[in-house]
Amino acid sequence: GYDTKYLNGFSPEKIILIYIHSAVIDDIEAIYSLAYIDGDLPDFNTFKEKYYKNLNISNYEIALDFRYYDSIKVKQEDSNGLLVELMISYGKLTASTLMELKKENDIWKIVLPDLFK
Repeated sequence: GYDTKYLNGFSPEKIILIYIHSAVIDDIEAIYSLAYIDGDLPDFNTFKEKYYKNLNISNYEIALDFRYYDSIKVKQEDSNGLLVELMISYGKLTASTLMELKKENDIWKIVLPDLFK
């Protein structure tokens, strides 16, 4: 398994960067350890299967688009979690994406889109 203890105390921004990096290099174990899934986290093999079926492409595109981000900042924070905005500029165009994070056992985790619906 993947040791998540070292993620304690990492900022949400840092977690997102690790997550994006993991998506780019296709490190599914890291992605699994950074995923916040409401309710029960499926076992690794189930997660892996669903991830490749539902999320791999969009995740990979976000990762490729935003790995050379221009800014990353927490937009909104409440008791449940927070939203982080990644922005990137291509000349005059600006693109941004929002990622939601929630805390689990003192570690910020990425709320994945509806992976298991």
